[in-house]
Amino acid sequence: MTVPVVGTADPAEQALSGGGLSVGGTKTVSFLVTGPDAGPPLLAYVATEGPPRPVRVESQAYDFQVDFSDYDVPVPVTAPPADQVVDLATLTEQIQ
Repeated sequence: MTVPVVGTADPAEQALSGGGLSVGGTKTVSFLVTGPDAGPPLLAYVATEGPPRPVRVESQAYDFQVDFSDYDVPVPVTAPPADQVVDLATLTEQIQ
């Protein structure tokens, strides 16, 4: 059974909750996300413990599943060399 939780009265513009499961040890609630221009529906799982963060997104139509983890963990980033950097403001001026 699914329950509308977000959207309008139009079924094509709703997110439906259909229960949940444990993703990587985190309890979740699932949402079936649809939309008139969104293409095939996506199934999103949001944590019900701690901050309500997405922990999984999947699509049977496109045969993929993505899990999200390690929130609040720093990601080391190294800036590219200056000759590989594009100044978007300058690029926009050149186009106009």
